[in-house]
Amino acid sequence: MKRLRGMLAIAVVCLGTGLVIGTTWSSQADGEDAITPGSVQDPVVTKSYVEQQVAALVKAELAKQGTGGGEKPDSAASSSQYEVVSVPLGKKLIAKDSAEFVVRAGKAIAYVPDTNGIADLTEGTDITDGKTVPTNHQILIPRGGRGIMSAEGAKAGLVVLVRGAYVLQAQE
Repeated sequence: MKRLRGMLAIAVVCLGTGLVIGTTWSSQADGEDAITPGSVQDPVVTKSYVEQQVAALVKAELAKQGTGGGEKPDSAASSSQYEVVSVPLGKKLIAKDSAEFVVRAGKAIAYVPDTNGIADLTEGTDITDGKTVPTNHQILIPRGGRGIMSAEGAKAGLVVLVRGAYVLQAQE
């Protein structure tokens, strides 16, 4: 029985010593590698900051893929929404592949640099270069480089709803 108590006492002492050594060693290691939350090494950020950063990354990626609207071909806008664009006299709206638009105000004519046209989805016809683009008709640009401009003699520019990428260029 004494022998059992002696072995138990030795086991307790060894276990205690191991715990003390392990805890001390662990504390020293943590002190060297630990990063305090909220410090310069690990800053606390707000939800709005994270959302802004993610939105910026998404916009940059969309711009790389060329799926946006705006006067710059690299700008990004939601491809599921129309954007109201004013096309002043002396300028033409040149769309990128698969862009859509609806002329809301003004007298527009088609600008098509080749023999094909732009698709009038409302009537199911092709509109060739120099032909009138009707107001309130949904127009599809099947290939980029085509678009619309104000008709000769127009007194005001155009107001157009655009979905997709486009640029405004001076008329030649």
